[in-house]
Amino acid sequence: LGIGIPLSPEASVSFAPMLKKGNDLHLNGNFNLFKGDVPQISILGGKTEENGHKTENKEYSYGIGGNYTHAWRSGELNVSAGFNGGYSTYYGNILSTGNYTGEIYPSEPGHHSYTRVGASIGIKSSGAGKYGKKMNYAAGGSISYTQDKMVGKLQETYVKFNAEAGPTVGRYNKFMAAVGVEGINYNGTADSHLGLFHITPQYRYENANLKVNLGVKFQGEFGNKEGADKYHNFIFPAVHLSFNLLPDKLWLYGTVDGSNCLNTYSSALYANPHINPDETPSTLMMGSIPVNVEAGFKGRATDRISYRIFAGYTVHKGLQQFLYNQDKGWFSTFYSNTNEFRSGAELTVSTERVQGGFSTEYSSFGKGEKSTFKDGLEAIGFPALKGKAYLGYNWENRVYAGVECRFRGESHFACKDGTTGTAAGFADLQANVEYVYNPVFTFWLRGSNLLDAPLQYHPFYAGRGIGISAGIIVKL
Repeated sequence: LGIGIPLSPEASVSFAPMLKKGNDLHLNGNFNLFKGDVPQISILGGKTEENGHKTENKEYSYGIGGNYTHAWRSGELNVSAGFNGGYSTYYGNILSTGNYTGEIYPSEPGHHSYTRVGASIGIKSSGAGKYGKKMNYAAGGSISYTQDKMVGKLQETYVKFNAEAGPTVGRYNKFMAAVGVEGINYNGTADSHLGLFHITPQYRYENANLKVNLGVKFQGEFGNKEGADKYHNFIFPAVHLSFNLLPDKLWLYGTVDGSNCLNTYSSALYANPHINPDETPSTLMMGSIPVNVEAGFKGRATDRISYRIFAGYTVHKGLQQFLYNQDKGWFSTFYSNTNEFRSGAELTVSTERVQGGFSTEYSSFGKGEKSTFKDGLEAIGFPALKGKAYLGYNWENRVYAGVECRFRGESHFACKDGTTGTAAGFADLQANVEYVYNPVFTFWLRGSNLLDAPLQYHPFYAGRGIGISAGIIVKL
């Protein structure tokens, strides 16, 4: 339980009863609310910056869920279910904040509320037991229902199923076949259905120092939305290689793969809660990654230091991006072809008292082509540089203290009227302290956005400023 300034109460509960060996059950629930003033954002000199004024924002989220796992010698069963929802306002409306007129005047922003309920089940072999060593299998399915309401109401039903099976031949060889299907159905503000299905034959070789996966993925599509499959491809590589250069110290790896992307409304909502259920569904399309290549090395310098360095290249056909509606303050989607080069590094340090790490990634995109909005744009919403650094300290299992900084470079934005520019980068610094009073009660204190940076994870939407929260953890 906790509460913060500006007003931001939060609560969470978890329950994990003691069960017989091989059985695990976890139940959880949470609620978070924020209500307070946030900086207004305007376009100044082609960049989004604070204009010195404030606007009110209210948002909340909640959820309950559970997960059950049953394991036996040769396999494992997993079942999960959950319900969650949220409320989000379109407080980033730049017209109501006077961006185009130079005047600031009050405006009641629009809002939307959404809920989601879903369940999944999966089963897989463990490679142990009389039959587990000779036959490999995995299968799983999920279903979810999402509802988002503003003026109209969008209803999305999403179903997915995947399975793979195959024998082990000799000591190191496996011959596998994977199949899968996923489908989406919309009702309300949209009335359409889309889907993908695939089959992937594979050969796998694995020993202590070498892992090889050679396969080809064949993927088809179905649906009744005209033009939604504009970027669809039918065949993709499915190749992965890794080699252990130094035992338990250094692995070299390489991957060449690809796939089509269904691009559901619920996944877009997760990526950007300021999309609109009345307008966005009509803009949704499938995307595709014909080829994705990545290579790098990873390992451990010592028992307490691990690392990873990588570089990659991706061909995007129909890369999903978010287009800002300056009249209303919400986003819809658009798509374009582009190529991406990326590189990055990760470092993690773990001792009995200290936990720390650093990760960063650089991405460079080509100009967008065959766009559903406008050709020649930089990739919208993707920063060239992003990363995270953190450091935590444990004193006698009594006091825990930590700091974390997430940083994000400038990114490009595009408005529905054709205006383009860059959204400012930022560094989001947070700190927290926990004091274990006794086995039952733990007190905590947290500071967020301590640099008071304009946190534009989405252009024109500044996150909350400096915040201080405190609370208590009760363990029974």
